[in-house]
Amino acid sequence: MSTSRCLRPALYAMLGLSMLSAPVPARACKDPVFEYAIQHWPASDYRLLLFHRGALSSPHLAWASAVTQACERTDLPLNAVFMDSDQTAKDAAETWAELHLQDAQLPTLVVLFPEQKKSSERSPEQPTGLAVAWSAPLAENSARLLSASPLRTRIVRDLQAGKAAAFVLVRGGNAARDQEAQQKLDATLRGLEQQQPAAPDPADPAPSAPAEKPIHYSRQTVDLRDAAETVFLSMAFALSPGMRQRVAQGEPAIIGLYGRGRAFPPFAANSDSAMERVSQICQMVTASCSCQIKEMHPGVGLLFAADWDADSYPSADPNASVIARPDAPVAPPSMAALVQTPTGAQAHSVVTQTVATVSMGNHPALFRNLTRTVVVAVAGILVLSVFRLWRRRS
Repeated sequence: MSTSRCLRPALYAMLGLSMLSAPVPARACKDPVFEYAIQHWPASDYRLLLFHRGALSSPHLAWASAVTQACERTDLPLNAVFMDSDQTAKDAAETWAELHLQDAQLPTLVVLFPEQKKSSERSPEQPTGLAVAWSAPLAENSARLLSASPLRTRIVRDLQAGKAAAFVLVRGGNAARDQEAQQKLDATLRGLEQQQPAAPDPADPAPSAPAEKPIHYSRQTVDLRDAAETVFLSMAFALSPGMRQRVAQGEPAIIGLYGRGRAFPPFAANSDSAMERVSQICQMVTASCSCQIKEMHPGVGLLFAADWDADSYPSADPNASVIARPDAPVAPPSMAALVQTPTGAQAHSVVTQTVATVSMGNHPALFRNLTRTVVVAVAGILVLSVFRLWRRRS
C-alpha cells in the first residue's frame, strides 16, 4: 500500500471534522426590537388573588364575579389569572401573612408581579418575599380599575399603531417643573424622530435600497393623583422604590414602555441624565433585535387589557419564530414560588446594559467556532497518531 493511499483515511477524517468546525452564520433578525417585541413577546402573566375569610357577602360576590369576568374576557384579554384565596386554607393564610396587610381590609384584591425565570437572576440587593404590584379592598369599581383606564388605552393604541415606544410623563403638581419636563421630553423625541435615514431620490427609477420606515414615538401625560390610573401608577412606581415620593413632592417622572406594555422603571424627568435615558431607551427599541435582547427581555410587562394579536404592528420578518415566554407561567400561590420583581437599581441598569449590548454586540457564534476548531485540531492529532502507530506495526 502506498503512502498516499494510507494517508487517505486520515485526510478524509480530518476533512469531515473540519467541515463541522466551519462557521455557522447566525440568522440575524432584521426587525427592530419594538416590532419584534410586539409580535413575539407575549404579555406577562400576573396573579390576581382575592383574599377573604369564609363566605363572601352578596355585594362582594357580585364584585368578585365582575373581576373574574374581566380576567376571562377574550375580546380584550387581561394578562392576569384570578385566584380565590380563602384564608381558611393553610396556603392562603400563609401567603396573606407574608403580605403584611391588615385583616381589616379583607376581602382584598392583590396583584402579584410575574415570577422571574430563574432565582439566580435576582441581584444581591433584591429583597425576598412577595412582589405586590397593587392591592386594595374589593369594591364595586375593582374590575374597572384593573382592566381599563384612559391612559392604558392610549398606550395600547399607540404601540399597536407602530410607535416605537410610549413615554408617560407623570406630573408632580409643580406647574413650572411639569412644563419644563414636558418641553424637554417633547424636544428630545422630536429630535430623535428627525434622525431618520435619508429617503431615496424619487427621480431615481431604481433606488439601491428600499426606504426604511420612519420611527415615531408617543408621549402621554398623567397626574400622580389620577384615581383612574391608580393600578398603572402603582405597578410602574413599584419598579423604582422611592420615585413615587419624589413625584409627590413635585418632581415629575418619566416612564418608558414598548412592545406589549413592557415598562422601564420611572426616573426623574428634570435630572441631568433624564433625556440621555430617553435616548438610550429609543436606541434600544429601534436597534435590530439581537439574540442578547431576546434573552434579556428588557423591562417588566405591566397589566393591560388588550388584544395584542389583533391589530399589532406587522412584522417585517414573517419567518421569525415565536420564542419562549418572557415570564414564568402562572402557578398556584405558594411561598416558594412567589418571588420579588427587580428592584429599582437593578431595573434601571438594564437600560444601559442593553444599549451597550446593542452598540458593541456579543458574538457567541465566534466562541462556538473557536471551540470547534480546537476540538478538530485535537481530533486531527489523534488520527495522525493512530495512523503513525499503525504504520509502524505494519
